[in-house]
Amino acid sequence: MARAEAEVARVTYLRLEIVGPRMVTVVGDVDLAGDDTESHLAVRLRTLEAKIDASPAVAGTMLSLSAPDEPSLTD
Repeated sequence: MARAEAEVARVTYLRLEIVGPRMVTVVGDVDLAGDDTESHLAVRLRTLEAKIDASPAVAGTMLSLSAPDEPSLTD
């Protein structure tokens, strides 16, 4: 699995929901690295979701783009 961290500049929201034994769903808002067009960003988000979903512990992933004024979770 490729490293998702290189694609994500920052995370502004993250919610993990336990949906079963050793299973979670991931919901988050991310700021992707670089400056891309909307159509490319949609594809990049879906690709990132698929990479996260590849983990056997992840039942599903739903990502959205962060707004520029939202603080990072790591600030």
